[in-house]
Amino acid sequence: MVPSSNYSRTKQISMHGRVRSIPVVDSIVRGVILGRTKVQIDNDDSSSTFGALSRTLGTTTIVRPANAHEDFYACYTTVSTPSKEYIVFRSNDMGNTLSGDHRILGFTLSGRPPNGVKSSECAALGSEFVPIATENGIRLGMSEPELLAIAGKPKSVREGQYYFDRGWRVSKPTGTLSWRRFGHPYDVTSLLEVSVVKGVVTKIYAWYLESD
Repeated sequence: MVPSSNYSRTKQISMHGRVRSIPVVDSIVRGVILGRTKVQIDNDDSSSTFGALSRTLGTTTIVRPANAHEDFYACYTTVSTPSKEYIVFRSNDMGNTLSGDHRILGFTLSGRPPNGVKSSECAALGSEFVPIATENGIRLGMSEPELLAIAGKPKSVREGQYYFDRGWRVSKPTGTLSWRRFGHPYDVTSLLEVSVVKGVVTKIYAWYLESD
């Protein structure tokens, strides 16, 4: 987790002899910002685990999956906002089941507990951890045009669900994970699914995974 106050990615361009920052339209979500704290997804180091999450945001229950098709998850809820928001961090990484250090690979942000999650499992967030938005600025309550201005054109739209799924292969890796260190190519899966009701964002699901 790292301090942050930026909600959107920008790039530097030269316009009429002056350098300006403009937003980057991109549906890839690598993290979520709670107040001024950024929680990264599938990061190289130990800062992106459930263990680190509890040390930063406060202790909560790490719920084990009931079967192989479900995720580990840890839930938090806001108490200092006009409407409650629930953020559920997810992982299917087996990790170290004793220490709770499963890598965080995704999250769900919504106005009520997602299916399968009990409100009693969700720890209260301090006021310093609001507002909540994805690292590129997607938040609950924003309008559909605002969403599309940030994420671009969705891959598909079905019954109010906007799907921004992407996948690619990195052939020349760099970084600290084993397959990167030794130059092994790896695959990237980036999922972003956003629910829109009456033109307003009501739920955000993001997942990012690099695998050899």
